[in-house]
Amino acid sequence: MKKMLLTLMGSAVIGGAIAQEVATVDGTGDLRVRLDGRVTFDAAFYLPQSNVDSVKSGTDDFRFSNGGNLSQLRLGLNAMFGKKWLGRFDADFSNRRVNLCDVILVHYFDANKRLILGHFKDPVSMENSTASRVLNVQTPMAVQMLTRGERYLGATYVAYGKKYWFAGGFYGGTVANQTTVNRGNDGYGVAFRAAYIPIDNAHTTLHLGVSGRWRKPEGTGDAIRNVTLSTLPESAIDGRRFVSTTVTKVKSYTLAAVEFGVRHNRFYATGEALMNDFRTADAYDNCSFSGWTLTGSYMLRGNQRTYVKSDAFFSPIGNVAKGGNLELIGRVGQVNLNNTDYPNASFGSFLHTGGKAFSAMLGANWYPRANVLFGINYTYLNHDNRADAAQTLTNVPSQGIDFHTVQMRAQFVF
Repeated sequence: MKKMLLTLMGSAVIGGAIAQEVATVDGTGDLRVRLDGRVTFDAAFYLPQSNVDSVKSGTDDFRFSNGGNLSQLRLGLNAMFGKKWLGRFDADFSNRRVNLCDVILVHYFDANKRLILGHFKDPVSMENSTASRVLNVQTPMAVQMLTRGERYLGATYVAYGKKYWFAGGFYGGTVANQTTVNRGNDGYGVAFRAAYIPIDNAHTTLHLGVSGRWRKPEGTGDAIRNVTLSTLPESAIDGRRFVSTTVTKVKSYTLAAVEFGVRHNRFYATGEALMNDFRTADAYDNCSFSGWTLTGSYMLRGNQRTYVKSDAFFSPIGNVAKGGNLELIGRVGQVNLNNTDYPNASFGSFLHTGGKAFSAMLGANWYPRANVLFGINYTYLNHDNRADAAQTLTNVPSQGIDFHTVQMRAQFVF
């Protein structure tokens, strides 16, 4: 812990020193450096609706973990070299460990075209592509699970115009998988995201998009990788992933998604539907999983978000009204990891029963400043009885473990 704090203090001091040093050459256009980051605190209280008295977690009685956590402690360093090159390093120091996030080099061909190289997310899904500092609540279950949110070593080309936006590229493995020998290949894949924006003005925006990914996971021959899909239940405090399954001997998998975004004055909404299809070495274990989410926001006081054409997502809060902006938000979504569609009933042992979950959330956010957020939300989670946290829970009631969550968030972005 002491080492982490010293690292953070050193980064801040160095960042400040660099910013002061390059301020004298900023006007030449040779080098500009900026330090940014975000700090997010979350707290949650869980209230079971189902009777969970008989449920066991391993050999212990099941109980929720109420409390709080420092869910994000991100630091990023941006360096602009002239007008054509940008470098960025970004890491997360929460949970008493260091996680490498974006490490990229960007070349701008012109104002509307760029090439991104390095370690970062591929461009699938609007919500997955939106920086966490912009999101007003945690990423929904369906997006967390089906996009998997991983960062890869790769390259993305981005181009956009008045009514279109496109990003696509090629991606290798992740840095997390490059610490062992004899691991086979690091995996590879391709991905894209495309959007049509027929309306985008000061008052109204309409965004329609599709995205896709084809990927061959890590491993060769008999070492073909197992792929686990799991998600947190709209809150990270308890840390239990009720909906979870593992697909074995994956040869390749395909993600397909459709999305929309609409904004008009004080209102905006986004929605996505996603599906993952897995092809395996054992054909009878081929399977598909799906999910969807719909989010809406109404600004009771202050201006709504604007649309960022260069990245094809909605920006954080801009101008703040006197006394702060007040936002009412809601979301519903569902994810299904049960797969009963297999060719031969004799192979029933390969039936995937990772569980199914439906969530409904209502909340409010207050922005005293554009970079400060205080929020509270209530979420209802409905699970089927197959949502047993990868079979770590036993004696799950027939209706599943359903529960209510009250969550609070405080976030500071700099």
